Amino acid sequence: MTLTEDLSSDMQSLGVSNEALGYDLKAGDALLFSPFLLAHRCLLPAPGQKRYTVCFTLIPS
Repeated sequence: MTLTEDLSSDMQSLGVSNEALGYDLKAGDALLFSPFLLAHRCLLPAPGQKRYTVCFTLIPS
């Protein structure tokens, strides 16, 4: 498996924007997004910092 740092050309071919967004989140804030619509870096928490996540799946009934 090859690790690619710059995915710009792949994102462009898929029609996904590579515009970087940042949010000034505070403790207790939540950010919900669809990973199918937003490319994200999945960065690990900084050493000594906690980061909690909630994972859920919506299934049509």
